[in-house]
Amino acid sequence: MRIEMPAGSFTVLSTVFRQALLEGIQIHGVVIKCGYEDDAKVGYAMAGRLKEAQELFDKMPERSIISWNAMLAGYVRFGQLEEALSFIYMMRQVANDADVVTLMLVLNVYASLSDIDLGKEVHAYIYRHSYESDKYG
Repeated sequence: MRIEMPAGSFTVLSTVFRQALLEGIQIHGVVIKCGYEDDAKVGYAMAGRLKEAQELFDKMPERSIISWNAMLAGYVRFGQLEEALSFIYMMRQVANDADVVTLMLVLNVYASLSDIDLGKEVHAYIYRHSYESDKYG
C-alpha cells in the first residue's frame, strides 16, 4: 500500500523531525542539570540514534535497569535484532538483573527471531522468579 503525499510534504516532515530532535537535545540538557544524566543518555536509542546511545552507554560508570532497558528498547524498536540479541547476552553477563520491561523486550526479540527455545527459557525464568502476568494490568 502506497500513501500519496502532496508536493512539499517531505520538506515539512523533515523540518518537523529536525525541530523535534533539537527539542529533544534541549530536554536532555535539562535532565542532566536535574541530576538524571546517566539514565537520560540512552534516550538517544529511542530516537534511533543507536550508535551514539551505545557509545554513551558504554561510557556510563554505573548502569541502572532503566538504562539497560532503554538501550534494548531502542534496538527492538528499530529492528536491530542481532544487536539486541548481543545486548541481551551482555546484559545477562554484566547486570544479571531484569524486570517486567526487560522480560517483555527479550520475549519480543526472541519472537521476532522465531526462536522458540530461547522463548521457553524466558518463560521458565518468569515462572521461577514468580513474575505475575496481571501485576500491572
